[in-house]
Amino acid sequence: MSQKAKCSHCQLEYDKAQLKKVIEDFSELYFCCNGCEAVYMLLKQSGLGGFYDRLGGNTLSPVDLRQPSAKQANSINSAISRFSYLDDEGFLEKHTTKIKNAPKQKGKQSSKQQTNNQQDSPLLEAHLIIEGIHCAACVWLNEAALQKQQGIISANINYTNNKAKIVFDPQAIKLSAIFSLISSIGYEAHIYDPSTQENLLAKESKSYFTSFVVGVFCTMSIMMVAIAQYAGYFKGMSADMKSVLNLISCLLATPVLFFTGRVFFVGAYYGVKQGYVGMDFLVAFGASLTFAYSVYASFAGVGEPYFESVAMIVLFVFSGKFLEIRARALAGDSLDKLQHILPSAVLVESKGENGEILLHPKDSKELAKDDIVHIREGEMLPCDGIVLTQGSIDTRSLSGESEPVQKVRGDEVLSGSIACESFCYAVQKTYADSTMSNIIKLLEESLESKPKIQNLANALSKHFSRVVLLIALCGFVFWWEYADAQKALIIAISVIVISCPCALALATPIASVVGISRGFREGVLFKQARFLETLAKCEVVLFDKTGTLTQGKLSVKKEFDFDIRWDFGKHLLVDFLSHFTHPIALALKDFLERKNLLKNAITKNLKEAKQTSQRGIYGIYEDKASKVRLLGGSLEYLQSQGVSINEASKIAQNYPQMSIFAYAVEIVKITNEVEAIETHQKDKSNTSNEAKSTKTPPQIHSLYLLQDSLKNGAKELVASLKKAGKKVLLISGDRQCVVESIAKELGIESYKGALLPKDKLEIIRSHKNAVMIGDGLNDILALQSAEVGIAMGAGSAMAIAQGDVVVLDDSLEGVGRAFSIATRTYSRIKQNLIISLVYNALLIPLALCGFVIPLVAALSMSLSSLLVVANSMRK
Repeated sequence: MSQKAKCSHCQLEYDKAQLKKVIEDFSELYFCCNGCEAVYMLLKQSGLGGFYDRLGGNTLSPVDLRQPSAKQANSINSAISRFSYLDDEGFLEKHTTKIKNAPKQKGKQSSKQQTNNQQDSPLLEAHLIIEGIHCAACVWLNEAALQKQQGIISANINYTNNKAKIVFDPQAIKLSAIFSLISSIGYEAHIYDPSTQENLLAKESKSYFTSFVVGVFCTMSIMMVAIAQYAGYFKGMSADMKSVLNLISCLLATPVLFFTGRVFFVGAYYGVKQGYVGMDFLVAFGASLTFAYSVYASFAGVGEPYFESVAMIVLFVFSGKFLEIRARALAGDSLDKLQHILPSAVLVESKGENGEILLHPKDSKELAKDDIVHIREGEMLPCDGIVLTQGSIDTRSLSGESEPVQKVRGDEVLSGSIACESFCYAVQKTYADSTMSNIIKLLEESLESKPKIQNLANALSKHFSRVVLLIALCGFVFWWEYADAQKALIIAISVIVISCPCALALATPIASVVGISRGFREGVLFKQARFLETLAKCEVVLFDKTGTLTQGKLSVKKEFDFDIRWDFGKHLLVDFLSHFTHPIALALKDFLERKNLLKNAITKNLKEAKQTSQRGIYGIYEDKASKVRLLGGSLEYLQSQGVSINEASKIAQNYPQMSIFAYAVEIVKITNEVEAIETHQKDKSNTSNEAKSTKTPPQIHSLYLLQDSLKNGAKELVASLKKAGKKVLLISGDRQCVVESIAKELGIESYKGALLPKDKLEIIRSHKNAVMIGDGLNDILALQSAEVGIAMGAGSAMAIAQGDVVVLDDSLEGVGRAFSIATRTYSRIKQNLIISLVYNALLIPLALCGFVIPLVAALSMSLSSLLVVANSMRK
C-alpha cells in the first residue's frame, strides 16, 4: 500500500512517490507541482508563512503554470507574477472581508461595468501594512495613487501605524494589481499581520538609526574640518592644505548626502512622478546643488565649497524624520491588541457516545449559535449569549459599572465581560456579530475618520518649497543676464541654502521633542507630537468616572450597628469574607481588618460558603456545641431569607448613590455557653448547666454603605480647566444617581450616566475639539474618537494603548501637567514659526540681491536653527 502525503501548499493528498521532496530549514516539504513550490517559497520569503497556520484543515487549488498570461510569458525565468498568489481564492477568503452593501466607485464606468455593479457582486476589504511611509506626503501619495485606479472604492492610510484599509471591486481590479501599483511608486505592501508589522517597524527603526548615526558622525567631523577652514579664511592658509581639507570634507559629506539623505531622494523621485513637489524635493535639490557646486569649487579652485552646509541641511531635516519614526514606534497598533484580549479558545460542551457530557476546546471565532460554553473564573466572554447556570460578571470593560452584576438563568451576557465565577452559557451571536467585535469595528472606523491634523509648518512648507525654487530660478536667470553664470549659480545656491526650511521644519519638531521629553520626566507620555498642539487648543474636556476621577475601588463610607453583640459576629464576618473575591467583599474585609478584628481566634469551623444568584452570600460555621448561619448582601436578599429590613431600608433610602451590604446572623443551634455570650437570655437565677437547643430568627447585625472615592486633585483639576475657559463634562456607564453625586461634589454642571461605549462615542462626536480622559475598555471608542484621548496609567491595557496621551503615574495632577506642557509647547511652536518666517522674509531678499555669499548663507541657516532650538529649550 502506497504512502500518502499532503502538498505543503495546497494541502491536497497524493501518493508520496508522486510528490516533489524539498528540504527547507531541516524540514521535509512535499509539493505536487512547481507552481505550489514557487508560491510556498514566495510566501515564506515575504514573511507570510502564517497563512498556512490560518489555513487550518482547508485546501487550495494547485497553482497552474501551464497557461501563463501575456505578461507572465514575457517575464524572464518567471511563470507567475510576483504577487499572483494574492489572487488565490483561498488566500482572499482568509485575508479579505466581503462587503455586500458598499457603494461602488464613483466616476466614469463603461456600460459593462455598470451592469456588473448592478449584479450585487460583493466588494472586498483588505488591510495592508505599507512599508516606506515616513511623512504625511507619503500618505497622500499612496492614497492619491490608489484612489485614481478604476475598481478601488476607497483607500485610507493611518499615518500612526502605516496600516491601510482598501475597499475594491475584485471584478475590476485584482489584489495583485494593487500591490504592484504600490510597489511602482516606491513602497512595499504587506498583508496585515501583527508579527509582520512588528518586524517591519523594527527594520525601519534600525535603518533610520544607522543612517542617523552615520550622519551625526560625518557631520561632526566636517564641522571640525570647517573650524580650520574658517580660521584659514580669515588668517590665511596654503593652497595645498586648503585642497586637502576640501577633499576630506567632500569625502565626509558624500555618505551624509547619499546614505543618510537617500530617503529624501527616494521621496523626491516618486513625488515628482506623481506631480508632487514637497520638502523632500527641496532638501534633495538644494543639498545636491550645493554639493555639486562645492565639488566644482574644490577642484577648480574657484570660490568656496560648502560641504558643511550640505551635511547640516540633510542631518537637521533627517533628525526630525527619525524622531517621528521613534514616536510612531511607541504608539503601536491598539486595535490588534484589543482583538488579542479575547480568549483564542474556550471550553465547549458536547455529548459523548453514551450521552455523557464532554468538554473540549474550540476556537472562539468558530463558535456557532447555541454552542454551550463553559467559562471559568477570570475569563473574558468571547461571544454574546444567554446564561444557563447562575454566575456573576464584571462588566466595567463595557459599561464602567463599578459593581459585578449577578446573572441568573435566561439573562443576557455580552462579550467583553469577565466572569467573576465559573458558569456556562449558550452562544446567541457569533464572534463576528458580538458586542466586542462591534466595538472593534467602531474603533476601526474611528481610526479612519480621525482628522489628520497638520501643523502650520507643514502647511506652509507645501507652498514654501515651490516659492523658494521659483525665487532661486528667477535670481539665477536675472544674474546670468546681468553678470555671469558663476555669480548667478552662487546667488541661486545662496537663496536655496539660506531659505532652506530647516528652521521652518524644526519649528515644530524641536519644540515638540522638548515638550515630550519634559512630559515624560513629569510622568506624562505623549505618543505623538501633534497631540501637544491639539490638547492646547481643545475646547471641551470629558471625563470618565470610574478609575479616572475616582479610585475605581469601593471603600466603606458608613457603618451602622443594629445589635450590641458585635465581637463574635464581626470576627466571623472577617473570616467568612476571606473566602470571596467579590469587590464588595474585598472592600469590607479590608475595612474590618483595619479595625484589628482578627486578634481573637475563631473557634468555629467553616462548613459551607457560597455566593447565591440573588446578590448575596451565605455560610455556616459550627463546632461540637453550636451552629451559626451567616447571611450577607443586598437588603432584597436578606428579606428573601426572612430577615426584617425595615430599619435598614430607611437608612439606605437616604443614600441611593451608595452600594449596600447588610450582614445578619441566624443561630441554628446553641448551648448554654453560647447563649450566655450571644443571646444574653439566660436566666440569671438559673444555675443549671443543662444544655439547651434553641433557634433564634436571623437579625441584621450591621449595615455598610460603600462608594468609590474621589482621587486626590480631582476638584483642583476640574476647577483649573473651568478657569481656563474649557467646558467640562462627566460621562459614565455607572448609575445616574452615582454619576450625579460625583458631578455635584466636583462642581461639574454637565453629566450623564448609564452610558454604553457607543453612547459615549456619540457624545464625543457631538463636540468639536474635544478631549476624552478615561481608563477602561468601555472608554476606548471615546478615547479614539476624541481629538485627543488621555488614558490613565493604571487603567486597562487597551485604553492605555488606545490613548494618545498616557498619564504614567495615574494621578490627576499628571493630567493637569499634560495640559500645562501642551499649552507651553504650542506657544513655543508659534514663536518658532514667527522666528523662521521673519528670518526668511528678511534674508531671502538679501541673498537674492547678492549681498549674502553661500558661506554666510550656511552660517545664517545654522543660526536660525539655533535660535529655534534655543527658544524651544528654555523653560
